[in-house]
Amino acid sequence: MKYAEEEILDHLASAIHEDYLATKWIKVFNDEFEREENIATLERQKAALISKAREYQKSLEKVMAQMPEPLPVTVSDILDQRERIRKREQDLKAKQAKIRAFKGLPPNLELARHELRNARQEQMQLIQLRERLLGAMAAGVS
Repeated sequence: MKYAEEEILDHLASAIHEDYLATKWIKVFNDEFEREENIATLERQKAALISKAREYQKSLEKVMAQMPEPLPVTVSDILDQRERIRKREQDLKAKQAKIRAFKGLPPNLELARHELRNARQEQMQLIQLRERLLGAMAAGVS
């Protein structure tokens, strides 16, 4: 009986070991199958990316063919341009000052002359008033 029990335990250990090996190989085959699926998926993605990259490269070449050649720019060119800009800004300031002198005047030349005459008459009246006041003050002091 002891012999039978030992033999059954040996068969049980052998069965457990075979079950372990079977489980291990099933797992290896499943992992390999999944890896092959992943590899196939990755290959498809790679092919799609390569085709898209080629398409983008062609588009880039078309755009680059349409672009003009860049002009060489030097520091002296930039400095010359800055001087020209400064001169134009000065001219612009002078013209703006001239325009400010005419601000408030009507656009009609005759009307502007009439207003100028009226302003001069008013100025003369104010000058005469000042002279009379100064004369009165001088007479009051003496």
